[in-house]
Amino acid sequence: MKYITFLIVLLTSQNALSAVIWDWKINNPNVTVSPSENVVFYATLFNGETSETLSELDVNLPEEVVDLNFIVVTLDTNLLDEYTYDIGEQGSGTIRSQFAGVVLEPGESHQFILYTLVPTDGTATLGSYTMDINSLQLTASSQGFLDFGGTNVTVVPIPSASILFLSGLIPLLSREKLTRKGTGLATATRFACRCFGR
Repeated sequence: MKYITFLIVLLTSQNALSAVIWDWKINNPNVTVSPSENVVFYATLFNGETSETLSELDVNLPEEVVDLNFIVVTLDTNLLDEYTYDIGEQGSGTIRSQFAGVVLEPGESHQFILYTLVPTDGTATLGSYTMDINSLQLTASSQGFLDFGGTNVTVVPIPSASILFLSGLIPLLSREKLTRKGTGLATATRFACRCFGR
């Protein structure tokens, strides 16, 4: 009877050690962009300290590898009017390709592009937009889908280039000690030429 009990305990501990235990997060859930800028959300997949090794997340062969799935839901209809949604890197249509050759030992993590939002008509309307649900699933795990929560995009106007240029020059000019008339302007001109390679 002692041997049977020991065998059951051994088998149970082996199953506990080989379970997939994982977590994930979106690295930049709140993004501020200009109207013409693409929005890229980055995420990190964490393999738990007591998890089994994760590999072959870039392929989808049932019962042979871990299947990586992603679900996104928005209740904000304006978001899909203003942006085209593309999972992963722009044009890829998948996040799995970013895991090609990646092996995550227990305690390791991997950063990837979760999805990209591209302004539908080249520019998005100023305002705030929300993607309400962002859920990731590893089918080898009993954890099911893990929902991170929402992501937010705030579109703000972009200042004109001349205002940006002048706002950068003013602090530089104030640092210069003007010992004679015209020195500040000459210094600023030399500095601008150095910055722009002239």
